Amino acid sequence: MSQPKVTVVAAVSLDGAVGYRGKLPWRRIPGEQAAFKRLTSGGVLLMGRKTYESLPRGFDPGDRQLHVVSSLGPNDAISNAFVHVTISCALRMLRGGDREIFVIGGTALWEVVLGHADRMVITHVLAPFSRTADTWFPVLDWSKWVQIAGAKVVTWGLHTDVIAHRIEYRRKHR
Repeated sequence: MSQPKVTVVAAVSLDGAVGYRGKLPWRRIPGEQAAFKRLTSGGVLLMGRKTYESLPRGFDPGDRQLHVVSSLGPNDAISNAFVHVTISCALRMLRGGDREIFVIGGTALWEVVLGHADRMVITHVLAPFSRTADTWFPVLDWSKWVQIAGAKVVTWGLHTDVIAHRIEYRRKHR
């Protein structure tokens, strides 16, 4: 049995911003949330505690997804999820399964997991948000990644104030 794929999923502004006070620093992009659900359906969502707490109220993985939260903080408010204290422990447990692992944040989790990820699905928000952000995507060595040939580039927001492209990347051979 081969190990499941580890995919980093993020929405990132031109200047690397990903969040502000537990929310996105830009308005909701029509169609992006539905695409996220389609992408991650049937997989495992691995996230940090703050990302878990930022999920929309009433968000439930149902029977299609499994939530795994890596947290060093208090875990009493976490429900509908397995909790692991360390990222390495969570990855070891998940690598033994057969579902694709989607790492959805936050920054500390991405920093560790990017060294193990096989693929990234990045929604590039085509505007800077550094003035209204307090959370950032890690700086990447883009020479280790290549856009997946033939993968569809999805564009959202052509008729709104926020335009974004979702692009898939794979790690270059090690």
